[in-house]
Amino acid sequence: MKSRYLSLLVVVAILATVLTGCKSDTGGNEIRIGAIQDHSGATATWGVTHNNAIIQAVEDLNEQGGLLKGKKIKLIQYDFKCKVEEALTAYSRLVDQDKVVAVLGPAHSGVMMAMAPVAEDKKVPIISGAMDERSLIPGPGQVYKYHFLNQPSAYQQAEAIASYALFEMGITKVAILYNQGNPYAVSLAAPFAEYFMRHGGTVVANEPFQPGTKDFRPQLTKIKQLNPEAIHVTNYLQENALIAQQMRELGMDMRILGNNACNQPFAEVAGEAVDGTVYPITMSPNDPRAQEPFAAYKERFGEEPKGGIHNVFTGHDNLMLLADAIERAGKADPEAIRDALESSTDVDTWTCKVTIDAATHMPIGFPLTIVEIQDGEYVILDDAYLPVYE
Repeated sequence: MKSRYLSLLVVVAILATVLTGCKSDTGGNEIRIGAIQDHSGATATWGVTHNNAIIQAVEDLNEQGGLLKGKKIKLIQYDFKCKVEEALTAYSRLVDQDKVVAVLGPAHSGVMMAMAPVAEDKKVPIISGAMDERSLIPGPGQVYKYHFLNQPSAYQQAEAIASYALFEMGITKVAILYNQGNPYAVSLAAPFAEYFMRHGGTVVANEPFQPGTKDFRPQLTKIKQLNPEAIHVTNYLQENALIAQQMRELGMDMRILGNNACNQPFAEVAGEAVDGTVYPITMSPNDPRAQEPFAAYKERFGEEPKGGIHNVFTGHDNLMLLADAIERAGKADPEAIRDALESSTDVDTWTCKVTIDAATHMPIGFPLTIVEIQDGEYVILDDAYLPVYE
């Protein structure tokens, strides 16, 4: 009797282990999704907003009944503190310990260039806003199978502002000033120059600077002597703001052709020095589409989104792209979700309908909004711009 009782306990223990393992892998009645964002580092201004938007989207979906016929989403979040090693540790923990089925990664090119190869080994997909195409395409004809981008890449955004400057603004002579230690900045500067020159424009200077630079006057003085019609800046907000202010101090009144870091709060930080700046963005703060999400975010978190409303849209849209893939996959399985992400077609998001190119894992035909800063206001010049190809 005692032997049969012990045998029964063994069977129960084995079953419990199996069932627990299954729950860990499939999530049981929940679907585990990871989020790696900057909560406390150098880019927390927009990292927190991005993360809050993910939280809000998860809450909304769960209130609507969740996914896969009633499974609720469990969001597991980590702060990577704007450090590559912290992000890699967080991804491994999410996959190996937390058993997530997918990860919403940060919009940091340097981080994703390091994380994408790790995802190839661990085989859990990541959706991010990292614009450097090297985080998606390791070489000609190749693609990282587990990393997906849900906004125009740096190449696409650089071509958009180069195209707009040439064909809409009539600018034909530019200089470029970029942080050569920031993959994001480099990945914008090179395709801008290539497109601009290929379509008849002239790049009179292509000036790099080192990370940590605060005084840009040596580069700007050289550029001033060459008298371009505009300067293309490709850096993060604080560097772009300093460049603009020092340009005006040197009496340089040419236009600034910016990047998506020139969105709100660029004008608030840099002041009147940035009036006339023109830049591409996925969502402008005064776009009619942004007003309801803006109000909902403010009500939920008690403050306006820091780093720009586009970070709310990016965080929300990444979650919705993933949710669509999970539903089409029919199960909370990383490989099935990866396959579904690769075949995403006309997925409804707040920004636009998203179709993923299976060959590059980048969106196809994702329109950009072109904005000009006028007297501190963000004025939309075109709300659905795509580069001119001839």
